[in-house]
Amino acid sequence: MKSRSLLIALCTLLLLMLPATSVLAASSDANPTVAASTSTDDLPTIAEIVVEQASADEPEFTTLLAAVQAADPLVLNTLSDETADVTVFAPTDAAFEALKTELGETAFNDLLANQPALTNILLYHVLGESLEASEVIGRDGEFVETLYAGFDVVIRVIDGDVFINDSKVVTTDIQASNGVIHVIDTVLQPVDQTIADVVVANATGDPAEFTTLLAAVQAADPLVLNTLADPDQELTVFAPTDAAFEALKTELGETAFNDLLADQPALTNILLYHVI
Repeated sequence: MKSRSLLIALCTLLLLMLPATSVLAASSDANPTVAASTSTDDLPTIAEIVVEQASADEPEFTTLLAAVQAADPLVLNTLSDETADVTVFAPTDAAFEALKTELGETAFNDLLANQPALTNILLYHVLGESLEASEVIGRDGEFVETLYAGFDVVIRVIDGDVFINDSKVVTTDIQASNGVIHVIDTVLQPVDQTIADVVVANATGDPAEFTTLLAAVQAADPLVLNTLADPDQELTVFAPTDAAFEALKTELGETAFNDLLADQPALTNILLYHVI
């Protein structure tokens, strides 16, 4: 996991034909809204959907469109390629405004002036496979590779809501001829992180995940934490969710579970058993 940022410059480049087919505008419903699945025959591409929505009477994706147009042509080519089969997590205009507020306008504009950084962050919003909402939910707890090579997003389902990293999915299954769009309420930002960093960030996030895993790592032999925090390591970690630990507690009983957490050698071996 590494890090990049994002750029915006509104270029009114009419290099895409607006489709005649109307598509679903982004929704800000509290729970993900599922659009009815449609045959991909004669559907617009993802790029065309973004253009149509940005040009609508109540526009959405205007900042996303500007970013795509300002990025490396690779991004536009990917989103307009009818032979592609991708998933795009598309931030709303409000998501970009929230990022500007978080960073401050000067820092935000500086961030947007970097085309390589913009390209990387946009590719971080794209999966190299088409996953409809039911399939995304089925990947709960998984780290999924994006088109920004070496950078994954984590999918979590919490109380019926779907999160990509810390970004909530607010609209799902906007069908395109070359994949599917799911709308999110926060811009995804890849950062340089070790596996240990990822666990800590998720355990202290809102909503939180991996809290018991973090406690277990901290209670185990320092070898475990040192391994997960080593930026030179190339590891795969099968990370149990908090629900997984709760299921183990139920299975063992609370006393036996707490005894396990207090048994450093046994706990260390169990955690290392989750690491390749």
